[in-house]
Amino acid sequence: MAPRKQRARKTFAAELAALHDLPLSELKERWSDLYGSAAPPGMSRNILVRAIVYQLQERAFGGLGPSTRRRLEAKGPVDGRQRATRLRA
Repeated sequence: MAPRKQRARKTFAAELAALHDLPLSELKERWSDLYGSAAPPGMSRNILVRAIVYQLQERAFGGLGPSTRRRLEAKGPVDGRQRATRLRA
């Protein structure tokens, strides 16, 4: 494995391990650092950790491939309000 990938894996693993011990206030700060905005109010600790892990993973190993992005975009916009409306109908 290339040295750069090894460093990325080690950094990711270290950050992942540290997340579970962070207080909620620090998780929200980490969210802000990664996403560039405040964490949504009322978001559970579990969801915060999952979203942070996803963002760290994406930065360390890369995001979705172009073909996957196209397929998802073809499905339409992802808007929680629209999805909730469809589920209730």
